[in-house]
Amino acid sequence: MKGTFIEMSLTLYHNDVNSESRAVLLVCKALNIDLVLQEVDIYGGEICGEIARAIPHNSTPVLKDDDLIIWENHAIIAYLINQYRSNDPLYPNEPKKRSLIDEMMYFDSSVLLTRINNIFNSILVKDEKEISIDNIRSLQETYNYLEKILDKTEYLTGDTLTIADLCCVASVSSAAIIIPLSSEKYPKLFQWFAKCKKLPFYNEVSSNGLGKLDSLVEERLGCINSRKSL
Repeated sequence: MKGTFIEMSLTLYHNDVNSESRAVLLVCKALNIDLVLQEVDIYGGEICGEIARAIPHNSTPVLKDDDLIIWENHAIIAYLINQYRSNDPLYPNEPKKRSLIDEMMYFDSSVLLTRINNIFNSILVKDEKEISIDNIRSLQETYNYLEKILDKTEYLTGDTLTIADLCCVASVSSAAIIIPLSSEKYPKLFQWFAKCKKLPFYNEVSSNGLGKLDSLVEERLGCINSRKSL
């Protein structure tokens, strides 16, 4: 996971409020890949000018590597490892190990993030004042699924940390603002989350964005304690 510090002309357009950006930043910290960071206010109105040309879908994160532009966080992470850290233990080349990691990456992209973003979009974009019961239940189902996965392994794909854990912990940390993890209801997931939060770079990457996200949600929904009883 650790290695020679890589410095190159890589620009990441990001906003650490969203978990997708934090996932990329967590992986880059783990791999010692240096990025030129360009923060984009994705909740402050329409993006225009040079930044808009670099961000074709008006969302973050977006990686620019010379003339290459990649705008999906899992694709960004896979590219960075394949290009600059081939066969790193976080994403080994061995097909069976990689397939399990890819499986969880697809789960994060198609299930976990979709359900989380449904909630945050309803609050931050649509300005809804309540979270629907259906959205709450779908997120709880996701917690239950992760709990089952972690029943037999220390991390999501086995006994070692991979990019699947770093992506999913970025997502779960956002979800926990809406439904905090209970050590009684989700003991394995709770332990995994606590372990990931002890990574030496976790707070550096996560604390600022999660604090801003928490404040945005509290501003829109009101008392944070009432949300945490959901």
